[in-house]
Amino acid sequence: MATATNRTGPLRFRGLPDAVEAFVPLALGEASFALEVDLPDPEAVAVLLAPSGPGTLVRLTLPTTTPAGMYEGTLTAGEERYPAVVEVEPNRAVELYPAQLRLRVAPGGRATERLTLVNEGNVAVEVPRADAVGLFPVDGADRAIGGALRDDKAKGSARLDRLMDGLAGEHGGLLRIGVDQGAGPVEPGGVAEIALTLSASDRLQPGRTYTAIWHLAGWTYAITVEAEPAPPKEQPR
Repeated sequence: MATATNRTGPLRFRGLPDAVEAFVPLALGEASFALEVDLPDPEAVAVLLAPSGPGTLVRLTLPTTTPAGMYEGTLTAGEERYPAVVEVEPNRAVELYPAQLRLRVAPGGRATERLTLVNEGNVAVEVPRADAVGLFPVDGADRAIGGALRDDKAKGSARLDRLMDGLAGEHGGLLRIGVDQGAGPVEPGGVAEIALTLSASDRLQPGRTYTAIWHLAGWTYAITVEAEPAPPKEQPR
């Protein structure tokens, strides 16, 4: 039979859905152990018992979309019953397809794209209706630093000013993101098909490649923008 220390409250389990743990001051065995908790899908719960000194480390593995919150139940060990509380912590996890966006657009132009968001966490995530991200050329920092170092007239703080001016000049302005479809909350286990209109700044330099990070639904999403080269000049006749 299991033995227990005196307790003044329920046994408390806590963690993310894939590892909700508690040290239970009971010598548990598979034959004597049972945990009944009012979970959304109790039949999908996997239990691992690991003896640890005078007690047992109990780990519950729940479906990843189990909503965050407190769940009450009862742990049965042999002939003894103990109140239990399972606290599932929030877990924000999304998958985005494709893994990143790559656009080709003229300075000041627009592009349309589609992506799929899968909410694999246990809390709702929000897709904004509109957003904006800054664009910076992939080799812009190197050019700005090189320009500051080559400027023999810039000394001391003037060289730093030259560097900052160079970095500012490299900035490609804002990429404005409009969500034409799929904006709003995405519940755990949900899928959103997202249609985008992306509007580039006219500060883009033709032929250069820019990068940006979009913080979408709590995740970082990479966007690469290739600015179309300038059209060839007409040769005089």
